[in-house]
Parts: sequence; C-alpha cells; structure tokens
Amino acid sequence: DDDLMLPAFVDLDHLHSYFLTNDGIQQAKAVMTILCNYHPDIIYCPLLYPMSCLFLHYMEPEACFNCLQAMLSSTRPYYFTQTKVKTEASKFVLRDLAKKYAKQAYVLMVRSSKTVESVFVTWLWWIFRDLPFQYLVRIIDSFLLEGYKVLYRVALAIMILFAKESNRHGSRNSPVHNISAAISRFCKNMSVDPKRLIKVAFGIRGFNRKEIEKLQEKNEAYLKSLPARDIVPRVVSSPSMGNISIARSFNGPRLRQHVASAILTPEMLQTIWQWIPVRFSLMRPKMLFSSDEHGTAIRTLYNRTEHAAQTILAIKTTRNEIIGAFCSTSWDTRHEKNKPHTSFFGTGETFVFTLYPETHKYPWTGLLGYPPEHTADLFMAGDEHMLVIGSGNGEAIYLDTMMNRCSTTHCNTFDNEPLCSETDFSCQVVEVFGFVE
Repeated sequence: DDDLMLPAFVDLDHLHSYFLTNDGIQQAKAVMTILCNYHPDIIYCPLLYPMSCLFLHYMEPEACFNCLQAMLSSTRPYYFTQTKVKTEASKFVLRDLAKKYAKQAYVLMVRSSKTVESVFVTWLWWIFRDLPFQYLVRIIDSFLLEGYKVLYRVALAIMILFAKESNRHGSRNSPVHNISAAISRFCKNMSVDPKRLIKVAFGIRGFNRKEIEKLQEKNEAYLKSLPARDIVPRVVSSPSMGNISIARSFNGPRLRQHVASAILTPEMLQTIWQWIPVRFSLMRPKMLFSSDEHGTAIRTLYNRTEHAAQTILAIKTTRNEIIGAFCSTSWDTRHEKNKPHTSFFGTGETFVFTLYPETHKYPWTGLLGYPPEHTADLFMAGDEHMLVIGSGNGEAIYLDTMMNRCSTTHCNTFDNEPLCSETDFSCQVVEVFGFVE
C-alpha cells in the first residue's frame, strides 16, 4: 500500500520506525490512516506514529490499532497531546518542572543557551528518537500504566544525569556548547542502564498529575495569548508516502483496496467496511466463492469458505436486489454443532443488510437493548441442504441446496424487515469474501 499518505497529524520530521521492515512500516501507515478516519478531530499527535511502530514489534496491526484507539480515548491516564498548542505547551511544562525538580540541570541549561525554552523544543525526541530501543521499551511499560507523566519523569531524569556527566567533564555548571545536540548525544550513548534511568525518574519526589495539569493549562493559555500563527505542520507528499490525501470529514474505516465483484460496487463494499467490526478495517477482502465461477451448489460454497474465520455473504437476486450478511464465525463450526441435529452458532457481531435498492444494516437485537423475550441469538446454521442466517419466527436469509428456491422474512435475531421486495427469491449471483492482511 505504497499509495497511502500519512495523515496530517503525523510529524514528518519524526518518522521513527525502530527497525521495522518495509512491510511493518506499511502496516504502521495503515494504522495511522484508520485512526485518522476514526478521529478526524486530531490536529497534531507526533507520538502516534512512533508508538504504533513500537507496538508492531509486539502485536498484530489489529491489536495495535485497538490499543492506540483506547489510549486516544483515555483521560485517566492521559497519553497523547492531540493539538499543536498542547504539544508546544509541554516544553514549557517541562521547563517549569525542571526549575523545581532538576534545579542544577536547569541552571546549566540557562547558562548554555540564549533562551532556555529552545533546549526543551525536542524534549520528546530525547526519548523517542535518541534513547536506544531497549530503554524506550522499558519506558513505555511505565507509560502504559501511568500515562504522559512518565515522559516528564524520564525527561527530568535525562537532564539530571546529563548535568552530572557534564560536571564530571568540566567546571561545575560551566556552559555546554550546543547543549541541545549534547543532550541528544548523551541519550544516544546513555552511560547508565535502563534500570538506573527508570530509578532516577521515579526517584523524583512530590511529583503529581495535578501539578502537571495546572502547568499545562497555564502554558496553553500563554500560547493562545500570542499573535495568531500557523501551528499546524505542513504535510509534504513524497514518493515513499504517496500522493493521496485523506479527507478530514470522513468518519469511519476506509477500505484500502477494492476487489473485483459481480455484485458489489466499490461504494457498496465501502459501506460494508463501515459496518464491520473495527478490527477488520485494517484488512482487505478476498473473494473465496463466486457462483459465476464455482457453481450454485451450497456444498461448494461451504467447501470454499469454511476455512475463513469470518466472511461477508453477498447475494444478487434475479430481481437485481442486493442483500447479504456479515458472518462472525467460520462455517466450519457447523460440523461440531450439527450433532445430533442442525444447530445455530455464531456471535452478536453477525448482521444482515440490504444494499440495493435501499441501504440498511440490521444488527443483532441484543446490541440494541431489546428485552430478552423480544430477541434471539440464532445467528448462523447450515448443512449440506441449506444455509440460514438469522432465525426466530422466520429467517432473515435462507439459501437452499442450489440457491434457486430461497427466502427472506422477519426474524427475532435481527428484527429485520424482509430483505427483498418479495419473500421468495432466486439468486442471480452469490459471492463470499474472507479477510486477509
């Protein structure tokens, strides 16, 4: 997916991928794209991309997306600044904290720079760019537990250790030439092990979240009082990032690659992509069965699709109506459930839908707060003679053994209207799609 451009909230000067392969980098870009679609309100969040790259060392893209999604929504603890003002304010917060908790280091920085604030401009990158990877992993363990406060602790620890190192090599508190570059070099060649760095960071006493919040509010107010200026970083297109921009107004997962279909237009498939569970939006569809190619025997449909954990069923009737379902469980499950007789299986993620002439999704009624007596959990059933999706006083979709005597009615599982204009229908084309990385 080299045509994916990174969203505007990513800092293009800090695309730290931590030794990921090109495939891993593409996965990180995909995670950013989906997050942008879900969070069009994020203006500037420079840590999201590096964090996704770090997570991808330890988890699949879907889990990485879910973790970042949860972190973006969390307020206790707080993980990410999401605007340029909040991010810029953080350097002033660290300056104020340093005055109180790292006095010797602060004095050294004042003496070594024309404006002490300039030293703190890159403070996040001391951690996310300069420290060796094994240090960063240890820091993020604590960050996940306690949030942004940990980054301030680590930055203060770096300052304290840097000041001690400088004093060993020169007269006490004597100015350091090009102190920003010196701190960067110090982090890259950290003289203490990760355990010691963490110990210094958490050895700072009297450090609390309420104080940080007050300093953040104060410094944000200061920045907002300054003359208006361009605070959103410019997004630059490059061959490696592609040249496709992402619409800020779009809210929902965007399908990254279309698949040839005799039933679904790209717009229809995009609609389905907005309905399916979030974890699948990082994947792409793959056609597993087409009645045009593989025939209309229900047994063939099962044989070609039962290995897939989840599937999308699309049906075009002889009246050109288009209906279907998202099936949350493998059709292979029928073998273990159909003993001694045909039984239902599946989960509440299953839903049925219509796409033409009308577009409508019918989710499980259990998700809509229906009282138990007015719902059912009869999601999927099948044997060598038929396939059923949704039951309880009717069946949302029923396909017979050759897909030519089929039906759709209201059912309690989805509380759906009949999906076609007439209850009985014949299939013109049936397709089943799976999900692949």
